[in-house]
Amino acid sequence: MLENLNISPEILRGFSTGVLSAIISGLAVYLVESVKNRRLKRDNVRLVQEGEEVKSYYSKQLEELKKDHQLDLQKRNIDTKVKLSPTRIFLLRLMK
Repeated sequence: MLENLNISPEILRGFSTGVLSAIISGLAVYLVESVKNRRLKRDNVRLVQEGEEVKSYYSKQLEELKKDHQLDLQKRNIDTKVKLSPTRIFLLRLMK
């Protein structure tokens, strides 16, 4: 069959070697990028979890501060729903 096409075996061997090399190098690049993407996804999940933990931590602290502030206002018998006049606020601050 090769005799009918007038292609020398050296050219055919060189062509097949080039195609095989291209396939192997493409596969290697694909594997490297695949590993890189998996690593980035794993890092992204870890960072999102850390961010959620930080948000949760500070949310709990904020709720504790709100409770403490509410208790402090209740101890002073200040109704938090009633808007105080500036004069009353000034007098309350003087009484501290």
